[in-house]
Amino acid sequence: MREREVTRNRCPDGRYRTLHVQARYLKRQKAPYQKKMDHTPLCDYVEKQLKEECSPKTISELLVLDYPDDTRMRISHESLYQYVYADKRKGGELYKGLRQGRVISNLSSPGSFSPWLNLCTFSA
Repeated sequence: MREREVTRNRCPDGRYRTLHVQARYLKRQKAPYQKKMDHTPLCDYVEKQLKEECSPKTISELLVLDYPDDTRMRISHESLYQYVYADKRKGGELYKGLRQGRVISNLSSPGSFSPWLNLCTFSA
């Protein structure tokens, strides 16, 4: 393993120099990950939409429509769910804006269940 390290990081003249190795290491390092929700306008927009009880999927789609040219105003609905549940663990209340449970349809009025029933004619 040491031999591979030396071979990989040699200077152009064939010698192994620690300053050269350190410089190459720093160049290969990835840039630090920046969280999307550190962008204040995005955070404010998401919190406003969650208080209006929009779903994370809807919010991510609205961002594309409301900010078509700003790529910093993009976030996936999965990341929004992670943000909301992380906020809940910290004692926040953003999770209260999420829809919970199932929608119960009202079957008492005929035709309200499906718009297709109004278009179909049944003959015996």
